Parts: sequence; structure tokens; C-alpha cells
Amino acid sequence: MTGFAREAGTSGPVQWAWEVRSVNGRGLEVRVRVPPGLDALGEEARALIQRRFARGQCQLTLTINRAETAPRVRLNEALLAALGEALARVRLPDGIAPASVDGLLQVRGVIEAEESAPDDAEGLRRDLAAAAGRLVEALAAARAG
Repeated sequence: MTGFAREAGTSGPVQWAWEVRSVNGRGLEVRVRVPPGLDALGEEARALIQRRFARGQCQLTLTINRAETAPRVRLNEALLAALGEALARVRLPDGIAPASVDGLLQVRGVIEAEESAPDDAEGLRRDLAAAAGRLVEALAAARAG
């Protein structure tokens, strides 16, 4: 009744891995550890194990890592040009330096951070649920061998 199985994959920018360890035991005890917000998926995986096995102590763990992506920025050229034209019309008093490019870039709206594509939460949940099913079958094979 001892065994180990692992299923890993990616869904968009998300890397994930299911792991399950099983040791001998009289009854069936299933412990599940999943990231916050995925409790329902953890309970589905627990139910899969409970339907497949009658004995053993199983520890099921899901780890998730989101790929860090550099933020995309966009230069609002129209706003920058408008600021440049406005500054060209202004006569500066003696002792005041004209605005520099780095000063203009600090004006709100000249540089805009673009939103990254949202995660496909339903696609991720679907991939994780399918992998949990494969994981339970892999554990059954490991316990039989």
C-alpha cells in the first residue's frame, strides 16, 4: 500500500504539480494541501482517492507557481507631444530651466503599464482536475507494483 505519484504541467503562465504519497494503514486517511482558493478542487481530488482506495494514509499536495513576466509599458506619444507643444508656447522666466524628457515622462499618463492577460482560471481548474484523475491511477499502479 505504499506508493508515490506525481503529475506536473503548465496552464498558460501557471506551472503546477500534484504529488501524492501513500503508506500502509488500516483505514483510509486522506490529507489534502492545496493553495488558497482551490479548496473545492482539493475536495474533488480527495473524493477521487476515497473512491479508488479503501486503506492507507495518503497525503495529497498541489503546488502552483505563476511565471513572473515583465510588465509591458506603453508610451502615450500623443500626450507627450501635447506637453511638448504646450511647453514650447510658454516663456520661462530667467533662472528656470525648461522641462527635461525625464520630467515629462513622470507626468501621469505619459507612460502606461499595460494589463497582463488574465489567467484562464477555468482552463487551469480543468487541467488540474484531469491531472488529479491521472495521479490517482498512477498511485494505484505504484501501490500494485
